[in-house]
Amino acid sequence: CAMLAARDAGFPTVKLDPGTFTVAHINIDSFNGTLEGATINSTTVVFDNFSVDCQAMVNDGLTPSGIKFIRGEPRVRFMSLVAADPCSTENQPFYMLHFTGQNADGPCGNDVIFGNVDRVSIQAANNPSGNLVGVGVFPEGYELGGCKTTLLGTFKLNRSFIDDVPFGIQTNMKGAAQVDLNFNEFNDNAFPIFIDDANQITTVQFNDFVGTASGTGTYLGVTLL
Repeated sequence: CAMLAARDAGFPTVKLDPGTFTVAHINIDSFNGTLEGATINSTTVVFDNFSVDCQAMVNDGLTPSGIKFIRGEPRVRFMSLVAADPCSTENQPFYMLHFTGQNADGPCGNDVIFGNVDRVSIQAANNPSGNLVGVGVFPEGYELGGCKTTLLGTFKLNRSFIDDVPFGIQTNMKGAAQVDLNFNEFNDNAFPIFIDDANQITTVQFNDFVGTASGTGTYLGVTLL
């Protein structure tokens, strides 16, 4: 409600006090502002276990996610995000933050987003299904099919920490979009940075990758497909 009110009234920032906030999922379209905690260590958003009907989201043309920003210029900073198993249905991927466009079935056409994540800690709390993704930046049609397959704009992940999440960040932007992934720490991710079928200009600078080799015998910090 606060983000909707800020969007409609043109307020630039929604600020959370120190403390722990438990949510299921939030979808907001055309948010041009900042969702901000007090500090990365004092404000925590927890995605409640089994609280999201992920299959229902898929049926509505939406990739299952915790906080979904649809178009606009959204920024998230100064907080921690924690999840274990938010989906009430089994074997569904869940994106803790998703920057995207309109639902997979349209209206058809290109969507644009200018997203930014700055000094945010993203953590998996014992995720047995292995289906968590820290940050997704891609159109809804990428995962679900349909005509919404192009996401333009920019995205920046800066000075953040992604720990124990199987997929750290997954991107699929088009039209030579600009993606900057700089000064971050990735710890114990199966795929820290996963870029799939993208047409984006990507900078990956001054990041730390800490992990162990998978079954293939190789630990990969950045995967391009």
